[in-house]
Parts: sequence; C-alpha cells; structure tokens
Amino acid sequence: MSKTYFISDLHFGHERLLTLGDGRPFKTIEEHDKTIIDNWNKKVEPNSIVYILGDIFFDKYKVEDMEKIFNSLCGEKRIILGNHDKKTDFMKLLEKGIVKLVCNYCEKEIKTKYGKFLVVMCHYPILEFNRAFRENSIMLYGHTHGTDKGLYTEIYKQLGFNSYHVGVDENDFTPIMLDEIIEKKIKNKHD
Repeated sequence: MSKTYFISDLHFGHERLLTLGDGRPFKTIEEHDKTIIDNWNKKVEPNSIVYILGDIFFDKYKVEDMEKIFNSLCGEKRIILGNHDKKTDFMKLLEKGIVKLVCNYCEKEIKTKYGKFLVVMCHYPILEFNRAFRENSIMLYGHTHGTDKGLYTEIYKQLGFNSYHVGVDENDFTPIMLDEIIEKKIKNKHD
C-alpha cells in the first residue's frame, strides 16, 4: 500500500523568501532548494503519493526546470495550486505525466491507523469545509508560512474543527504524513 504525504510552500527558486518576514534559515536559494529535495527524498518512498498544496516554484523557473526538479523527487506528485503557481505550466507537466493531478481544491478519504479521514486540501485556509464538524475530517492548508502565529489553528480549534498547516516552514522543510499530523493534533489536545 502506498503512503500519502502532504507539503506546501516549497518556493523553489524564490530568493527573496530567504529574507521575507522571519525568513528561512538558509544562506542561498540553492541551499534552500537542495535541503527540501534531500529531506523529501529521505522520507518519501518511490511508490508514495505527495499532495503539494501550492506555491511550488517561483517565476525564474520555466517548465523545463520544474520538470527536472519534479523528476528528482520521489513519489507521485499531485498539485493543488497556490497563488504563485501558473496553471498553464502545471497543465503542461500533467500532459507529460510528470504530475498526476492539477486543481485548486481537493477532497480525499485516506485510511490511517486512527481510522478513515476525509482530508480537505486547499492552498488557503478555508474557514468552513466539508464535514468540518466531524471528528474524522481535517482541513490541510499552506499559504501563511506560519506568520499567522497560530491564529488559524486557534480559530479552527475554537470552532471545533481539525486543521493543520502543511507548509515547509512548520514541518522542518519535509513532507508529512496524515498519521503524523493526527498524532500532533492528539498531543496538542493534551498540552
């Protein structure tokens, strides 16, 4: 059975991101990009599925550059577009079979060791989502880079909804599995 991972806000090639806001802990964009690729390939097995929840590349990368990076990453890539992503570029990658899905929003039922969950995925945090009131559904999002200082997490918590920010800034620049997310959510309930 293949494993499923989630990640967002990779921002390959986005040099300005290294100093924007709190910045990212890298001296160069090359070090940044290599770290994400290395972390990804240490964790993700070749037959796995990875949902990338937007903001993958920055303008300096052309489709050929994107193809090269995607081909260096393990697993099947499924794209949920973010505000920095050009749909036309990703549709070209879809036509070539480099990625297997391109959309703005996605729902998927996924089996975990904690039972089956409806996973709602969007680049942006959505306040109300399908089955939000059910314990076995979760909203996964990116976009905020953690600059919201937990505000969305707190809002979702007050509403009684499950949510998790899958951005690299929040997850050691590494894809994360749903079981890991659920374990973090369980731990946070007891903290």
